[in-house]
Amino acid sequence: MESIIYLATSDESFALTLCQIVAKWGFIILRDIPPETTIFEQSLGRRISVVLLDIRQHEQAALQLLQNIKEKMPEIEAILINRSENVRGAMTGMQAGAEDEIIAPFDTAELKKKIMAACRRHKKRSHKKESRSLFDRFSDSMAAATFAQAGEFETAVDFLDGPEPGRKQKKKSD
Repeated sequence: MESIIYLATSDESFALTLCQIVAKWGFIILRDIPPETTIFEQSLGRRISVVLLDIRQHEQAALQLLQNIKEKMPEIEAILINRSENVRGAMTGMQAGAEDEIIAPFDTAELKKKIMAACRRHKKRSHKKESRSLFDRFSDSMAAATFAQAGEFETAVDFLDGPEPGRKQKKKSD
């Protein structure tokens, strides 16, 4: 199944260029769909893998959109498109649920890497969510929170998503 990317930006020329590039990579790219609508939630919301959210111009509106999306569909990955001097916006976006950020202007190869990684995380999270009981997910969430509180952030992420591909597992010695 092809991954669906939703682009939220008010920069029309940027959007047209980015849509052409992302479509060439084999993704389905959507834009100009109001996320508050029932159609978004019922038909597309469950299939969208990644949201590219441009916070360069209308930061508050974009971050409100991110918050709405994360409340309704927390499994969707969000990548912020930002300016280098907008550190506060990046921090606010990450606190609102964005998983990654790319600074404009950017190399399209770097964007492709970020989208591919986000699609992998989304697929893993969606599959894991479907295959585990509520009790098991809650138990892992509590264990991850304990590790995060102790400052062991990588271990906390591993509890929630499993280890990243290519990262070596620590072996227990008997």
